[in-house]
Amino acid sequence: MKHQKILKIRNYKGSQLSFTNYGACLKSWIIKLKNNTLIDVVLGYQNNKEYEINPLYLGSTVGRFANRINKGIFNLNGQIINLPRNDMDNHLHGGYKGFSTKIWDVIEYCSNKVVFSLQSPHLDENYPGSLKTIVTYKINDEDELNINFHAKPEEDTILNLTHHSYFNLNGSTESNILDHELKINADSITEIDSGLIPTGELLGVSDTPLDFNKSIKIGKRINSDYNQINYAEGYDHNYVINNYDLKSLRKAATLKSNNTGVEMTVKTDLPGIQFYSGNFLDGNFKGKNDIKLKKHSGLCLEPQYFPDSPNHSHFPSTVIRKGKEYNHNIKYCLSF
Repeated sequence: MKHQKILKIRNYKGSQLSFTNYGACLKSWIIKLKNNTLIDVVLGYQNNKEYEINPLYLGSTVGRFANRINKGIFNLNGQIINLPRNDMDNHLHGGYKGFSTKIWDVIEYCSNKVVFSLQSPHLDENYPGSLKTIVTYKINDEDELNINFHAKPEEDTILNLTHHSYFNLNGSTESNILDHELKINADSITEIDSGLIPTGELLGVSDTPLDFNKSIKIGKRINSDYNQINYAEGYDHNYVINNYDLKSLRKAATLKSNNTGVEMTVKTDLPGIQFYSGNFLDGNFKGKNDIKLKKHSGLCLEPQYFPDSPNHSHFPSTVIRKGKEYNHNIKYCLSF
């Protein structure tokens, strides 16, 4: 029987990262500031057993399909596939028993790297095709955490993997992320309806509260009376990365805390990035040091394919053909 494992890696600057094989999760990322203060920049549970369920997806690897699929239905090769509807009337983050709930194997582990592997069987949450997925976390001495996702299906399927850490660069959830400054390299989002499902239209962000092309405090416009903000009760939108390239890294976003001076740049070879401002954190779960995880305690910046892509042929395709390789990267780069 598989058990939970806690694994730690570090770099020569003294940064320490902790993981669990439950959901291939990042539990903590502790850095040392110039004044020698240690802070943890990601949210996590106080009790390790919470990761066995992880209802908030804290730090998890999300799959088989990150984000939402409308009514859990899509067409693959002329066959209608029905997935579990675990988010109101929609499918979210791979279903009730997605990758975030699985116990992953640890296949490589050294001082600055950990590699997780998962064999997902045919019809796992009703997804077609057996699929082996490998996720590699590696930290370098410049405090750049690279996450590589590699998979190969045995049958045609869909796939959209991401990393779901909640960041708070203040280093404590006692202060929220509304004072963080954010810049997103995107001129448009995938417009959503009231159920947070893409309409299929790309909506320009210029002159709207969704425009982060210039660095601005998250809290400045989060309560704007604007339908896209109202639907999500804040920010929970997929931004279309400008000039995205599926084969090379692009800078997607930059986040900064003026409190600590910590800055994080997000780079990826994926076409979109979901900005989620922690709107639905309600204080029902305790984070580290028994502090309740309340609204806006942390934020997510999740590079991904677009939500509901299988139902929009003009979106970048998430279909992976039998024997073809899925290979994408996310890089979170800290400076302080």
